[in-house]
Amino acid sequence: MLMKMNRNIWIFLLILALTVSSCSLVKPEKEEPCVVTLGFILAESTEEGIQQKAGYEQALEEIVQSNLVDGCEINPIFKDEGSSLNPEAVQNAVRNLADEGAAAVLGATTSDATMRAVNIAKYLKIPLLVPTNASDEITGGGNPWIFRLSPTNGSAAEQILKMIRTKYGSEASISVLFEQTLFGESTAVAIADTALTEGLTISTYTSYAPGALEYVGLVAQSAAKQPDVLFLVASQADQAQGLIGAASKLNIQAVIGSGDGFDGWEIIQDPNYFISSSGPDFFVTTDPISYEIGKDWDRSAEDGEEAVSLSKAEAYLAVKVLAEAVAAIQTNENNALQRLLMDSELSKIRELVAEYLRAENCKDDETLPSCYPVVFDTTGQSNLTPALVESTGRELNLLNAP
Repeated sequence: MLMKMNRNIWIFLLILALTVSSCSLVKPEKEEPCVVTLGFILAESTEEGIQQKAGYEQALEEIVQSNLVDGCEINPIFKDEGSSLNPEAVQNAVRNLADEGAAAVLGATTSDATMRAVNIAKYLKIPLLVPTNASDEITGGGNPWIFRLSPTNGSAAEQILKMIRTKYGSEASISVLFEQTLFGESTAVAIADTALTEGLTISTYTSYAPGALEYVGLVAQSAAKQPDVLFLVASQADQAQGLIGAASKLNIQAVIGSGDGFDGWEIIQDPNYFISSSGPDFFVTTDPISYEIGKDWDRSAEDGEEAVSLSKAEAYLAVKVLAEAVAAIQTNENNALQRLLMDSELSKIRELVAEYLRAENCKDDETLPSCYPVVFDTTGQSNLTPALVESTGRELNLLNAP
């Protein structure tokens, strides 16, 4: 009897030892890292695209440093938008980014490429945040996946015409010279329609092909009826500079520039490089937040650093706003972002990104470098208001700021 009990005890101890040994060999499951992919589409070979990328990269660096998306890394993927000779490139870029797991896409640089990206983003149901000046048509189709950061051309036109009436009188006449792009046409139509509503005179209404070089002739044609104000639309810096240089020789009261071509700080800060002190007044359109970001950068810039531009500031702002929406998923949904990534629920992540872009996601946290209360309405248009920057060559005045 005793031997039988001893044998049972030894068998029990042997089983226990084997169980403990086998358990010690089982390694705990390694937690998958939380990595959120964001896609970026831009015109890589243009000055505007280069400035955009600089803004994107600066914002991404700050997001990593501040751990804004708690516990998650950001994986940026950059794609080229192509050219007018290859219109399918931007659509392929959006499709490839979706296949590579992007939670959202920022871009593009030009209005025409952005419009093509809009259609494919809607089809793929992936959020597309547009950081730059673009046609009002982009948010006009009721697309729930499209978000536009810059103010509408219509609201900008109202601010511009209000300033003209106040500063130059209700009888002031305006000549409009715009590029033949979706953005150029949308902006010009908004100015012309608003001017007619306000009872102001449109002296001439002229377009030019992108890449045109005969700036003196173009400006002279627009100024043939001696307007009080010349309104210029240009998306490229060289075109904007050429138009301003030609306009500086006119006997008019003011020049207003609209479009990414006028975003360079060397133009905004010192238009006297192009316009003499005895020449017309000079204004550019923007939004207050991008202007303040650019002004802060310019104030802190050291000699030899690259020039600041509003395109860079707009791109920087767009990344911050998108990151705040992504961070809100992780914070408000009990680490749902990490869980959804592990379960490959990209469609749900994209739905939540779109949802949180329509909510104010700023955190009251002094450890964050900045937080911008940008909210998008049901059409995808942001709540940013338009403003004008007046430059005298000695100082900058932000007009129409809220």
